[in-house]
Amino acid sequence: MLPPKTYRTVKQPLGSRLCGVAVCAMIVGRGMRYVLNRIGTVKHQDGKPYSRTRHVLEFLGGHGVVCGMIVDVSSRISADMPLQFDASLRDRPSILSVRSESFGGCYHYVFWDGQRLHDPNPQMNDLQPQDYDIIEIIPLTYLDERPLKNNGDSQRK
Repeated sequence: MLPPKTYRTVKQPLGSRLCGVAVCAMIVGRGMRYVLNRIGTVKHQDGKPYSRTRHVLEFLGGHGVVCGMIVDVSSRISADMPLQFDASLRDRPSILSVRSESFGGCYHYVFWDGQRLHDPNPQMNDLQPQDYDIIEIIPLTYLDERPLKNNGDSQRK
């Protein structure tokens, strides 16, 4: 799929753990209900459903969005050689895994569209990446617009 022309911030329900679902909705330009009907979820110890990273990546992959980066290697490398490269978030849509403000000790997903950040937490305004304690960056690549075989409509797990 091609990226949406503009991204809109999708807010998760207050007190929920559905930031992964909201981020997927932003990335593919669909609503929360659409994503919830197609993404895998598990229950947290507090009984609230959430999507693990693998659920998010499987859903996105089924919609023509894959994670990863291109690393330019200008010389021959060996298996033991550390990879070092510089990359900018500018113009690179990414999922940022950050420390949660609402659930201590947990992670929270926000979406960086390449220009601005979209936080699905209904109590947070959209800030800048430097305003968060970023744990992980998952760069995204949109494949072409041809639909994939199952379009992510696999059964919930």
